[in-house]
Amino acid sequence: MDNKTLVLIAAVTVNLLYFALAIAARSHLKQDVKSQADRLLTLTFWWPFYEFYEETAKTLRLTGLFLLVASAGLYIWWATM
Repeated sequence: MDNKTLVLIAAVTVNLLYFALAIAARSHLKQDVKSQADRLLTLTFWWPFYEFYEETAKTLRLTGLFLLVASAGLYIWWATM
């Protein structure tokens, strides 16, 4: 495999981890989040930026931010190869 393929595989893997983390963070929603629209927002691309989560999800949100930046960097690297 060439380097371009490996970088793409890494980017896709990081995105899958990001989505899995979003699903895991849903178990830490605040009790006052009742709206279905707000619950669906927790599965969007920007989920770590919303304030719908309890304090116990702080590590998940920070990890999500790191994975978001890492995946963007990997995709940019892949596109410029």
